[in-house]
Amino acid sequence: MNRYLIDYQEKATLVLDTNDNKPKAVIRNPDLGEEIELPVKYQVRDPNGPPIGEIFSYLPEQGRILMKIGKDMHVLSIGKNEELVLRTTSRTYDIGRFSLEDIALEEERKDVESKGFSYGYNARHPDETGILRFFRQANITERGYLDLPVSDFLPFIPLIMLDRIKSHAAGKKIKEKIPEIEPEQGFEEGNFVKFVKANFKPRFLSDAFLYQDQNGEKQRLFQYADDRKRPIILNGPTGNGKSVLAMDYACSRGLPYYFDTGSSSFRLATAIGKFVPSSPSPVFSPGSLTLAAIFGGVYVLEEMPPIPQDELTGLNVFLERKELPIITQFGYETIRADPNFIFIATGNFHSNYTTNELNDAFLQRFRQLKFGYPEKESTIQILTARAPKLDYPTAEIIATALEEMRPIARSHSKDLGLKGAVDIAQLLAAGNKTPLKELFEDNIINPITTYENNIEKKDGKLYTKLMEVVNKFS
Repeated sequence: MNRYLIDYQEKATLVLDTNDNKPKAVIRNPDLGEEIELPVKYQVRDPNGPPIGEIFSYLPEQGRILMKIGKDMHVLSIGKNEELVLRTTSRTYDIGRFSLEDIALEEERKDVESKGFSYGYNARHPDETGILRFFRQANITERGYLDLPVSDFLPFIPLIMLDRIKSHAAGKKIKEKIPEIEPEQGFEEGNFVKFVKANFKPRFLSDAFLYQDQNGEKQRLFQYADDRKRPIILNGPTGNGKSVLAMDYACSRGLPYYFDTGSSSFRLATAIGKFVPSSPSPVFSPGSLTLAAIFGGVYVLEEMPPIPQDELTGLNVFLERKELPIITQFGYETIRADPNFIFIATGNFHSNYTTNELNDAFLQRFRQLKFGYPEKESTIQILTARAPKLDYPTAEIIATALEEMRPIARSHSKDLGLKGAVDIAQLLAAGNKTPLKELFEDNIINPITTYENNIEKKDGKLYTKLMEVVNKFS
């Protein structure tokens, strides 16, 4: 039996091994004001050595606390009814809270009561049950004892810190304020800008799915977009949340949201606007880019890689100086983008879907975040967030199969994103009775093997290899 003493001090939490009474880890409390920015980070250190890892708290907005130790990730999930699940790299524990009245043996109940027992948690797994108990006595700092038959204490730190993190988050406001940027003086709005503001309403997203951060990319995007210095490229394979992140930013910051989708036939003129019939004479109807610039919104250019370089070159001055010259029914004028305007482009720039390569002079005008696919545990978090009624074991099956299929798909120059997996999760959560094997086939495998031969026999090379993976889980 491994027993650890948890000493909750004012500025830190100390974990000691009761076998030798030596400190094993110290978790330092961050300095928090009335407003906090998520995730709140707690550093986990060896008292006599280097950092061990870091805790990331997404309370109170999201019900999860995760800890990274090297490449390992341990996640404590808090459900809508306060149900708790701790997922370590090797096990999943159901966590149940208990009080003095829940202790069946009278002798044990009297013993822990005399020591100042407050409450506790049971961590249940088929191969192990751990117990975390808290004690508080007069004039003594709260302490806890963690008893584990087999495991080390490190994966249980999110549970050890749960109530302290909750107390730190209680009553705090989440920072969402956009830095105020003063408009440049001496630039007067033209007649067309006044016309647009009088006759159009900005387009706001009523809601957006919260992006599930993997490696700090959400925080970086928010910081880069907030300072408004340069446009941003979100570069990564299909279906890994680039658009979700852009929409999350616009919705979180309360900014208008506009977008266009790129292709080899995309024309910048369409994004700017065009003349449309009207009586007594045609009027210029603003496109998405122009509206975003005027109303100070987020403009997302989806799938930028296939757009011809000649078309994108027309953006150079606008991206550099935020000025857009146009000719409308009022004549020539220059639109000066609102200080809150931000340009975000997305795309899979390193895929085999386009031979178009944009030049360095253009690309270096952007800040660029490169994305990969989320790790297995993060994929499970995404699936259960997008399909809240989906049980964890099923989400784990989908994520594990997806993880095994990706290298096979890459060997055939195919991207295997999350869209199909999310569809499967949502179908199952809604009670769809289609067998899991067929859901994989229809939503993931068939779309990326569309052009394989021998469809009738279903023996295409990629199809066969992917179905071999699915057959293991269905």
